[in-house]
Amino acid sequence: MPSEIFNMINPKFQNLISQNSKFTIILGSGFHRQAIGANSILSNWEKLLNQYNSDLKLTGFYPLDYEQLVVQRTGKQEDEKSLHKAANEMEKIISEEICFDLSCAQEKAIKFSKKKYPKGIFNPKKVSDIISLNFDTTAEALCSELAKVKKPINKSSKFHSAKNADIEVPYWEVSFAEKEIIRFWHPHGLMLDKENLTLGLREYSKRIQTVERLRNYSKSENQKEQISWYRQLAHNPVLILGAEMSKDEWDIWFALVNRERNFAKNENIQFKQPIFQMRECECKNDAQHEWFEPLFTGMNFDEQWKKLEKLFKK
Repeated sequence: MPSEIFNMINPKFQNLISQNSKFTIILGSGFHRQAIGANSILSNWEKLLNQYNSDLKLTGFYPLDYEQLVVQRTGKQEDEKSLHKAANEMEKIISEEICFDLSCAQEKAIKFSKKKYPKGIFNPKKVSDIISLNFDTTAEALCSELAKVKKPINKSSKFHSAKNADIEVPYWEVSFAEKEIIRFWHPHGLMLDKENLTLGLREYSKRIQTVERLRNYSKSENQKEQISWYRQLAHNPVLILGAEMSKDEWDIWFALVNRERNFAKNENIQFKQPIFQMRECECKNDAQHEWFEPLFTGMNFDEQWKKLEKLFKK
């Protein structure tokens, strides 16, 4: 490999690749943007929200923008009082509409743009878990095709507590040859379950409690063999792909902060795995610059996706 090309790859990442380490991927809407552009509800949150109210003034703080959508839709109901629905009921209607529209968008993306997706990231020898920040199951469908299986298997991890209610964390598992697997986690919910989408401020706030409990479970001896997206995030080297990791992602940031605290002591820092992010610029005052290392430098996103696929083939 020419030295000038090697210098564009993070040396720590290069070293982990050579050691055959397995990564946990945080996958964002940029995965879709790479294949279908930014003019789809799969890849553009503004377009998704505006689809349900074109007059909605977006602030860029999407959980709060979504709350405004719920409030406005609730207030614009018919005058007949018997037809009026409370905000929580209206939210269920919006959630159902979103799930249906995302399902249609996914079907279209797979039908017309399947070859454009960076499917090379689905290498079970390099990746053990994918934490998807998206509500759709496009990634699972494409991964299943590579593995030559009909569809992923729905599983769950169950965590028991004497003090609190039990937690069940669902995930999807794609099995490859030689007993290799990739697990897909959707901490913000899935379009297949319209009751559990995390879009608004209220739902994000409630997720924080779940993350804290998963942290406690991951540290307890009797639960250490039980996997969760939190545990895989805390103990594996991490790749953030197609995700800007905005301040809106409260639960993921909360998990990352807990991860860093766990290894803060000098005697523990040797066990901490790095977090790499695919990004195009280095913003010195940006939180992402401080918390994550660049995966590549000197490349645009298209070049980075292609380079990553090549590295994962080895």
